Amino acid sequence: MTVRLQDIADRLQLSRATVSLALRDSPQIGEETRARVREAAAELGYLVRVRGVSPTGLRHITFCTPYASSNNFHADILRAAEAECRELGIALHFVQLAEGFSPRDLNQFGEQHGILLVGSIDEGMVRQVKQLGRPVVLVDNNLPHLGLDRVLTENIGAMQQAVAHLVELGHRRIAFLCGPDGHPSFEERLLGYQRAIARAGLTPVVIGPDPTHGARDGEQNFARMLEAGERLDATALIVFNDEAAAGVIHRLQDRGYRIPEDLSVVGFDDVNVATIIRPNLTTCAVSREQLGRWSVRCLRNRALNPTAVTQALSFDTTLVVRHSTAPPAA
Repeated sequence: MTVRLQDIADRLQLSRATVSLALRDSPQIGEETRARVREAAAELGYLVRVRGVSPTGLRHITFCTPYASSNNFHADILRAAEAECRELGIALHFVQLAEGFSPRDLNQFGEQHGILLVGSIDEGMVRQVKQLGRPVVLVDNNLPHLGLDRVLTENIGAMQQAVAHLVELGHRRIAFLCGPDGHPSFEERLLGYQRAIARAGLTPVVIGPDPTHGARDGEQNFARMLEAGERLDATALIVFNDEAAAGVIHRLQDRGYRIPEDLSVVGFDDVNVATIIRPNLTTCAVSREQLGRWSVRCLRNRALNPTAVTQALSFDTTLVVRHSTAPPAA
């Protein structure tokens, strides 16, 4: 019987990603853990395949993000990127941006090295990384004026789907809860909502920051409104992502709201919380598998064709209808 990485992971009670990194002698994994993994692999008869140099010239890719590897959304992208790198014979390194990080730290792997900048990363930081002269691809961070390849989610089209679903159910007062300022994807979702609402001939209801009351983002402002006893002038609410939507549902339920009878709620991303929360969340599903794999492929193509015109690859979302949306109460 073929021994898999998962078999080693199960024996040692480690993640599959940790086992994979350990078998490739990644400096991200401590020597003690690497030794345990090698020993278990030998005992189980796991065949460690020796990889040659990637035919693209890339030998190392750094997955660079401000989010922890435990973040559901970006962890899925990381796993898909790691799988693609494994098939191409490329070593993938995870780096979480933190205070004191210098882009020059990314030079440690030499010339055959590409960089994935994943999520909302400050434009100044992106410019510094670009100056290193390495192949760079932005993932989930649309900064077209910087002249870098991007792998993105079609946020504007997703909002058209979400609004159309709610309109079809009979909703005419549809609100949007904004995310933190500065994240291009959240800004695109707001823009998509505004366009979709205008096309439907409806009036936008946007819940954003409220500096007057110290609310720095839409989520804080919404919590303040509920605590103040204010009623939301809407029968449906689209939230910038699933985790925030789950928090909104819990706050509403704590104050006696019934979901979806009193308010329909739509999220974005389709991460694990969407199926754990009750009622299950209607959401715009993002293909993190495609984002992860294609980000590596785009970086490989950039390494092969450093002077090619930059491109933006955008993946459509899929509206997943669950139990958090229904026709408005009569």
